Amino acid sequence: MAVKAKAEITLASIRDVQATTRYYLLQSSTASKPAKPSANPPGGNWAKTEPSYTSGSTNSLYLTDLTVFTDGTFTYSDVSLSSSYEAAKAAYNKAVAAEGTASTALAQSVEYIVGTQTAATGTWTGVSADGALYAGKSIAYKLPYAGSGNASLVLTLADGSKTAAIPVYLNTTRVTTHFGANAVINMTYDGTAWRASSIPNSNNYDRRLHNSAIKAEAAITKAHLIAGTANGYKMLEAGLSFDLAYPVLYASAAISEGATAKTTYEAFPDVNFSTTGTIEAGAANKLLWLKGTVEGNLFTVAGSNWLTTVVPSEDDGMHYIPLGVMGSAAAGYFSSSNRLYAFVDGAFQPLDSASRMLAEKARGEVVDAEERVRTYAESVMEQKADEIQISISTVTGTLTTDIQDTKDALAETSGNLSESVGALSQRVSDQEDALLDYKHETSTYFRFNANGLNIGKQEDGDESPYSINIDNEKMAFLQNGLEIAYVQYNKMHINAIEAMDRMSVGAAADGGYFDFISTIYGMGVKWRAVAQTSSTAKAAARLAARTTPYQAVTDDEGVFTVDFGGGET
Repeated sequence: MAVKAKAEITLASIRDVQATTRYYLLQSSTASKPAKPSANPPGGNWAKTEPSYTSGSTNSLYLTDLTVFTDGTFTYSDVSLSSSYEAAKAAYNKAVAAEGTASTALAQSVEYIVGTQTAATGTWTGVSADGALYAGKSIAYKLPYAGSGNASLVLTLADGSKTAAIPVYLNTTRVTTHFGANAVINMTYDGTAWRASSIPNSNNYDRRLHNSAIKAEAAITKAHLIAGTANGYKMLEAGLSFDLAYPVLYASAAISEGATAKTTYEAFPDVNFSTTGTIEAGAANKLLWLKGTVEGNLFTVAGSNWLTTVVPSEDDGMHYIPLGVMGSAAAGYFSSSNRLYAFVDGAFQPLDSASRMLAEKARGEVVDAEERVRTYAESVMEQKADEIQISISTVTGTLTTDIQDTKDALAETSGNLSESVGALSQRVSDQEDALLDYKHETSTYFRFNANGLNIGKQEDGDESPYSINIDNEKMAFLQNGLEIAYVQYNKMHINAIEAMDRMSVGAAADGGYFDFISTIYGMGVKWRAVAQTSSTAKAAARLAARTTPYQAVTDDEGVFTVDFGGGET
């Protein structure tokens, strides 16, 4: 019997990832977390370029990933905080805290200020390198002209602002004409007034004797500046290293090697600094600086121009200690200080050892944090672009086990660490080579993507043209990426079927099957009854219970008619 069949064609749409884009949104930390965008592009203040961190910024940086599919649809990931931006903020705050920790120590250091008034007056002026005036601040103030009337001091601070006119007292007496021109006055701000500690006399001397005897590690010549370590003091010279815990002093008398003396001063007027060394650009009313480098608590004097009145206009890698105020090109008022200055963060400014080391450590942590987060972010983006691939093989499992075993062995035998690391490196190298060889031969892969789970196989590094894709609704069979058949719900869809012997349609519960059989004469259809069981008996009962008689089936073209009378047709 000839049969004319109809073909059922089911079209399937294949969706793949077309592009992935990351967007950034910088906003105030007090603002609510932004909602996930719903348009492509997202609009608003979302941008593709990641903004860099600005020192002191308290903003928060959010990010989201846009995935666009080949069918034109798109989706956004959940909005999240940028870990790199938050790490930069944390590191910056740590640096600020480190600098703040040093403020108490800085308050104990003396700042040298040269008066800027141009005539004898009671209104004294000057410029401070500090950004604020605080109780406990000490200065050595050089009075360029004799005082006249009730004295008050106005300081211009680092940010350009000015303090109020703060009165100057000597004990409880308001200073008027107590000090003559070019006198250097040591005074401290107590929160309400400047308190001068100088006791002036007719020749304007203001000496401060070092309160303990010092030992000379080497012979000291009279009228020289000296610096020391735990081993004793030496005269300042190029290349000398001394401990910052020991103050620079002025020797008013000679001291023999190995001898001790109490003839040194922390402050002394009219010192001829050129006796100690050549002064670079010496000039009246300029601060005198000792130049060198610092490592830990050790200061090493520079090889040249180590006594100077020149301050750097850019980072020169040097540290500076103020030694007093010049009254002429070669001489001036000496006053010891433990305050370090350097050109940092775009300005020549004060710092001390503690704040310097803490700030450098904090800055290093900023760089490390940014590098770690940048590396992590790049890794995540690369993983996102390439999708997540899980390769399954016996070699991979063996490699993981071997590495863990070797790590355990290293922990138990730390004394043989060097040999174990060498052995581990060779073993890992061998296993990686074996893994690569195996992957080139054959491997099965599972890939999770926007379409579900894709299962396939690789041979000699090339993917097989055949794979299976499974999602929540169907299981599809692919050839060269195209869907050739799928099972969805309770139906199977396939573009072509090739049955070698026979194809059966029916069910045992309905009493039998239609068998489509290939013969040498063509294809035939045969009814194949099955032995009656409880289930087939029930099916027969259902047929018998029908209210209308069963009608024979005739095809649309009238090619054949099949009668289901019970026998084989």
